[in-house]
This record gives sequence, C-alpha cells and structure tokens, in this order.
Amino acid sequence: MKWVGYAISDGWEIKKIGDVLELAYGKSLPATKRKSGDIPVFGSGGISGFHDEKLVNGPGLIVGRKGTVGSLYWSEDDFFPIDTVFYVVKKVQLPLYWLYQSLQLIDIKSMGADSAVPGVNRNNIYARHILIPSDELLEKYLIHINSYNTRIKLIEQQNDVLTKTRDSLLPKLLSGEIQVPEAEAIIDQHLAEA
Repeated sequence: MKWVGYAISDGWEIKKIGDVLELAYGKSLPATKRKSGDIPVFGSGGISGFHDEKLVNGPGLIVGRKGTVGSLYWSEDDFFPIDTVFYVVKKVQLPLYWLYQSLQLIDIKSMGADSAVPGVNRNNIYARHILIPSDELLEKYLIHINSYNTRIKLIEQQNDVLTKTRDSLLPKLLSGEIQVPEAEAIIDQHLAEA
C-alpha cells in the first residue's frame, strides 16, 4: 500500500482523522467566572488559569482552534478546555498518546483561516489522513510510551517539590536563619517523600 508516495508496511492502515477521533468544542469560562481550584484551564495558548471543576477527565489532548491555531497540549490530569480549543474524543480503540503524536505531524496551523482572529474548521482536520499501525505494534508502543510517561510524571513531581523547597529555603538561607547543611537535609527529606 502507498501513502503520499511511500510504501507502508502490512498491517498498517490509512484512515481519515474524522474516522478515528472527534474534535469536541471547549466551553466558555471567562476568568471572572472561575473559582479557585487546581483544575487547569486550557486555551489555545496553553494553561490560562485554574478552576475548581473539570469539563474533561484526563488524560486528554487539547488542540488550538482560535488564536494559536494548531497548538497541541497533553494533560495527564482532568482539565477544563475553553472555547478557543477542541479536545479529542476517541472514536476507535487507539492510544490517546498515539493520536497526540500523530497530530503533531500534521500542519494544523496552515489550515487556519486568515482573519483578525485566526481559526480552524475541524472538518479541514477531519479530512486529513493518518497512519494506524497494527495492533501488535500498538501494544509494543504502549509498553514503551507508558514507561516513558511514568518517568516524565515522576520527574515533573520531583521538579515541583524542588521548586517549592527552593522557594521556602532561599529566604531562610539569605537571612541566615538556616545554614547550607540544614537546607540540604530538608531537600533530601522532601525528595524522599515525593
């Protein structure tokens, strides 16, 4: 089988994006209506704030629809996509992360209409094609990508702990309230608890 002039391996398929996923519309949530919480609010420029309730269960994939057309964001946790983005709803049993990586290969930005506020029609995205590997390859992919994503999450958690620890220790170090050996012990303790 051929795809854009390239031969593809047996067991792989070519499908239209619209056959494998839906690009659902986010919901309006002005900053003045947000309530304090830890749910990230995604706009086409990324996280634009936080709210106390989710719209979508994580993990999830967010696609910029207006403004920063074609931007792609992955959220490991629950999130609230606003009306400048789409969020992905799978139609078939494909790993969501596979779809995330596949959409990165498509130039969605070039599909944006030229206007004061650029935007993209989801039907233009639906008409594009992506490659779908065999079930056997997808299983191997999942083994590797899950391990990789677990490691990323652990590093992000450690980074968060280190950032908070730094922010609390730096003023104490500068004022002389604590000395470097005490700070090192606190850092070690926080990392062990992470």
